[in-house]
Amino acid sequence: MQCDNWHELSIYIQPNSSAATERISLEDVLRIILELADTLALPEAEVQHAVSRARLLRAAPWSIDEHMVLRTSLWRQSVFGPPGRGKPGTIVRDKAYGSKTPAYLRYPGRPTYLLFDTGFGERADFEVATPRSPLPDFVPSRIWLPYGIWKLSDGSEVLFSRDYLPMWRISNHRTERIAPWLWIKNIVEETHFANSGTATWASGPARERAVSYLQRHRISELPRLTDIMPHLFEPEVDSLPDGVARL
Repeated sequence: MQCDNWHELSIYIQPNSSAATERISLEDVLRIILELADTLALPEAEVQHAVSRARLLRAAPWSIDEHMVLRTSLWRQSVFGPPGRGKPGTIVRDKAYGSKTPAYLRYPGRPTYLLFDTGFGERADFEVATPRSPLPDFVPSRIWLPYGIWKLSDGSEVLFSRDYLPMWRISNHRTERIAPWLWIKNIVEETHFANSGTATWASGPARERAVSYLQRHRISELPRLTDIMPHLFEPEVDSLPDGVARL
């Protein structure tokens, strides 16, 4: 399928067409997003969000897992390229303490800089192994999983990340992606999905509560905070706020 612009795409595929639902696979969606981003000179992440919200390619909403597959596929194709030993963006294994935890390689060397599911980390070079068979890509929880909720004076709620960066605003049964650099005012209450006194937020009950909240509010897309991912591999970016500053 070849579309020259957004209007042609919306005409070609009717959002409620069962035939389109059967025809469009995630691989097709990935190809269409890349073509549209290139033709319209738009960021691929924005095209993914717009196509999903408009239901142009499928009548049923994509699940958050499907959104993650699409986003990691876009990163692999357009940002990182094929994985390889010593190549930033490659999924490696952290051998420290026998964990074998997967992580993105940020910078090889002594020390070696990694991006884990829960954020940045450093290891000795001998503690990092590059598997012979590529490991699956992932969207780090640090940039998509809510850490807590701010309740505002107008009754709306804002989900924020582990780094206290805003992700979603919920008001009057509406959800809105918000820019991670915004300063949220009029906060009257702050709660966390993790129980008080525990550092575990990306797994176990805390993760289940966060995901349940997203499902309850029908949030299956990815927040704008995930757009910082390519910037987390730039030399002078040492924190997620540094990555946000690059957007």
